[in-house]
Amino acid sequence: LMRLQQSFPVDVANVTDDTVRSFMFYLTHGHHLHPPSGSCVGGSLDHVRSNFARLGLLDDQVVFLKGFFSETLVDAPIDRLALLRLDGDLYPSTRDALVLCYPKLTVGGFCIVDDYYSFEECRRAVDEYRESHGITDELVRIDRLSVMWRRGQQ
Repeated sequence: LMRLQQSFPVDVANVTDDTVRSFMFYLTHGHHLHPPSGSCVGGSLDHVRSNFARLGLLDDQVVFLKGFFSETLVDAPIDRLALLRLDGDLYPSTRDALVLCYPKLTVGGFCIVDDYYSFEECRRAVDEYRESHGITDELVRIDRLSVMWRRGQQ
């Protein structure tokens, strides 16, 4: 999980057009970033850490939590999030991540859901959560698998 980054806007007042364009470029082209040789997609914590480092995102505010969402997020040291990226695939893990983390996403922050179009269970968890919490922010398709929305004033 990435906690609040100083270089990433946490509210609308800190967002510039350039910031949004840069962020959108990463969202639409980030899948072209190839992992270091010898690692695999969805690999180890070291793999994830090296990707953060290569993108210049690894600093003392980044905290990695290894384990199932339902076990690690309950007591996670997170107060606020500017970016919530979910890759839970299945209904329970996607629901758990939304229930435990979405309330901490700041207004103007981004929620990204990998595999929304890959797994019916993932899509159902997201749609049910959004509906039950009155989330009407526009759902934007990122690529053939993923969606995102920017949290508005709810």
